[in-house]
Formats: sequence, structure tokens, C-alpha cells
Amino acid sequence: MGDILHYWGKGFYGHPVDNKIKIIFEEGQFNIAGQWGHSSEETFFSLYKSEIIGNIYENPELLEG
Repeated sequence: MGDILHYWGKGFYGHPVDNKIKIIFEEGQFNIAGQWGHSSEETFFSLYKSEIIGNIYENPELLEG
């Protein structure tokens, strides 16, 4: 909980994607919280390459900018 996920790849319509989001726990499941709100869509993770790069407590600067 509180991990920061970096994801990248080609999004819808072939547009490049390179973003960072928080992993949260709500309603008994892990979800993602990003610029579009919260999501638990499994298809999200099948679209992009991803990597945990830190957490919101030790690396809050990773979500800036």
C-alpha cells in the first residue's frame, strides 16, 4: 500500500504513455489512483509495462511534476 507504480508503453490509438500512479487499498482490494481517479481494471496492466519505483512515504517527490 502506498507504492508508486511507473508505467509506460503505447496507449489507446498508439499514443505513447509514461506516467506514475499510487497503489491504494480500498473496499478489500488493491486499486490504482491516478489522474483519472481510481481503477481496478485488470486490462490496465495488460496495456503497459510497469515497475514499482518507490512509495509515497519515502519518495513523495516521485509523484510531483
